[in-house]
This record gives sequence, structure tokens and C-alpha cells, in this order.
Amino acid sequence: PQNRLLVRSQNISEIIEKYDAQPFETNGAVITMEQEADKHALMQELSESYDLDEMRIMMPTLADIFVDYAGKEAKA
Repeated sequence: PQNRLLVRSQNISEIIEKYDAQPFETNGAVITMEQEADKHALMQELSESYDLDEMRIMMPTLADIFVDYAGKEAKA
């Protein structure tokens, strides 16, 4: 799923705290959304509230896909 948003900003500590985000590299954080549909509203809120250097949807890695698939198989 495309439910992770990568954000980079000089205000990253505020963003991490407010959105319970995971730190990512320098001045970055990854926000995991409950629903993919939330991304447009969240992106608009972030762009209006913070001076952002970068904001993009993180595509799932092969590891993410495997973990998601393996988790579904284990529950079956």
C-alpha cells in the first residue's frame, strides 16, 4: 500500500511529534497513514503548516511487500 509519506523539513522534530512519525535520514520523517485516502488531506495540511523541503509518497519496497504477504499467509 502507498500509505507512507516522506517529509523533509527544518521543523522535522515538530512534525515527528505531532504525527507520531519515524525519523528518516537527515531532517526527514516517515508518516504512516491509516488509509491511503488520507494522503491528500495530510499533504495539504503539512504544506500549509510547515516549510517543507520535500514531501512524497514512499513506494513499498520488496521487503515491505514480502512482510505484508507473509503476514497475510500466516493469518490464513
